[in-house]
This record gives sequence, structure tokens and C-alpha cells, in this order.
Amino acid sequence: MVEEYKVITLCGSTRFKDEFLEAQKRLTLEGNIVISVGLFGHSGDNEVWENMDEGTLTKTKEMLDDMHKRKIDMADEIYVINVGGYIGESTKSEIEYAKATGKPVRYLEDERIQRIRYYEGLLREATTVLDNPDNKENIKRLVQCVSELSEYYGSQTWKEDFAADEAGELPPDLERGILSEDGIYNVLERYREMTYPTHTPHIRPILPDEIPLLKDFLYEAIFIPEGAEAPGRDIVEQPELRVYTDDFGSREGDHCLVAEQDGQVVGAVWSRIMDDYGHVDNDTPSLAISLYPEYRGRGIGTRLMTEMLALLKQQGYRRASLAVQRANRAVRMYERVGFRTVDENDEEYIMVCDI
Repeated sequence: MVEEYKVITLCGSTRFKDEFLEAQKRLTLEGNIVISVGLFGHSGDNEVWENMDEGTLTKTKEMLDDMHKRKIDMADEIYVINVGGYIGESTKSEIEYAKATGKPVRYLEDERIQRIRYYEGLLREATTVLDNPDNKENIKRLVQCVSELSEYYGSQTWKEDFAADEAGELPPDLERGILSEDGIYNVLERYREMTYPTHTPHIRPILPDEIPLLKDFLYEAIFIPEGAEAPGRDIVEQPELRVYTDDFGSREGDHCLVAEQDGQVVGAVWSRIMDDYGHVDNDTPSLAISLYPEYRGRGIGTRLMTEMLALLKQQGYRRASLAVQRANRAVRMYERVGFRTVDENDEEYIMVCDI
């Protein structure tokens, strides 16, 4: 008898030895040829590393990683042992390689649910440390938690998980405070306040001699996708961008607030009624906002935007608009302060905030 059997390569952390062996047995009995790891370096085979010098150890691990990708080449699909939602860097690399070579990817545990449980755990852990910040070891862990939470919150994956929750696709008993914008945002804000307690910037109107800085901030406002090359700074001289800064302060509706810290202007938000990317009508000012890179992620942008909206309301405007790249994580901040999407294309959202 000659049969055609599906070939499956197992991927995952070798700390999950029992789960590897169980999956290998189960998938084999289901009629598959199963390719697994050659040794369990994190659970049972630790002695293989004991007598290796650092150079040999590094080369051996590189060899094993490369060998496992060759095993993926042999397979029809890969099966990820993601116990508790854990997927390490090596496994992430293997998943990316499998997807790039057209191999289907399956998981021991439902990927979305395990991911939400994982980040929910980080959220609880971060909250606990913020409530009890005295232990230095806990602070180190807090930094790690916040880094992962921030990356997840700004990702397309979070948006997809949020959409799945909104569509009722998640189990009703699944804890998912991580998908509440208030829940995760509050933790990130508490962390920023704890990290920068004495560096709260002063928000004030721009001074006349500071107006040339708007070209700097206009450049900083340009969204550069990950992996893309930044344009030259002379891009701000293009006609479609000069509308944001030319003769600023000379028109009705020109308003600008800056964030000043330690005597330096570190960010700006400004409004102008103009025919720009975010234009909706001739009665609605369009906004631009940016900070220097080293001052991002501290809540300064939220303060600038909130105070600008209050200023525009005081000036009698009923709403404000802006354009933002769909992939820009600032979309979340704009939504939090009240903006909603009124139009979109393949690259941008046009957003409006009623004030």
C-alpha cells in the first residue's frame, strides 16, 4: 500500500517537551508524517550546552535554527506548539518563514484567544506593579510589560482583535480588558506619569519668532512606514505641504500651540483653514501635529490636541478635521480625543472632531 501523507513540521519553544511529544503522537495517529525538533535544549537536553564555549554555542544554535527551516521546507504545513500563547523569537521567525514560503500555519491553541490571554496577563501584571511601585525588580518587569503592551496597542493585530470582539467572535467568558481602549490607555498613561513626573511640558501659544519651527514639525509629521526610507527635509517645500506653513499667522483661523520643556519647543499643533489632505469645508480648520521623536509616547501629543480643540471651541469653531495615514498609530489618540472617520481611501483616514 502506497499512500500520500501530509508532512507536518512542529515548531515552538523546546521548553514544552511534553506538548511536543503529545502533538507528535496525535498527529501521527491522524495519518501525518511528523517532523519534530532534534533535541529539547530547554527541557531535558541541557547537558549539550554545558561544555561549549560561547562561540561554539552561538554557531550550534544558528545551525539548529537553520536546520529547522530546512525541515519547514520539507513540510506541507507547520504546527506551532504555543502553550499559554507563548511564541518566542525563534518560533516567530519560523512562522514568518513558513508564511513567506506559502506553508499553512496551525496552532496547538487558538492563536487569537491565547494572544488576548497573554496580553491580558501583562495588563494585570503592569497594573499590579503600578499600584505597588516600590520594588525595583518589579519596575524592571513593568518596563518590559509596558513595552509589549505599547507595541501590541499600536499594531494592526490589536485592531483585528478589537474588531473580532466587536463582532461577537470571542467567548463571552474571556477576560479582555486589553481590548478596552480605556483599560490599556490608562495603564500606559500611568506609566508615563510615573516615568516623567518632573518633566511635564508647558503648553502655550507659539511666539512670532518660533513660527519657522513649523517647517521642522511639518517634516516630523510625515508618516514613514516601517522599513521605508525617510524623504529629504526639502520635501516640506513642495506646494501641497507649503499650504501648512506659508505666511502662518496671517490668516483668520491660524492658531498654534507648542509644548515647551526645559526651555525647548518639543512639539506643536496648529490649525488653518486650507485646501489640504484633511480639508472638509471652508468653515472647518484642518490640524497638523507632531513632536520630536524623543518626546513621543509621553502623552504630550494628547495634551496638545486636547488644548487645541478647547482653543478652537473658544474661537467659535464647531469642528476640526485632519488626515492621517491608516497605519499610523496616532489614529488611536485621535479617536480618544473625539475624532471619528468620515472618509477614507487606501492610504488615509479623513477624521473630524465635533467641538
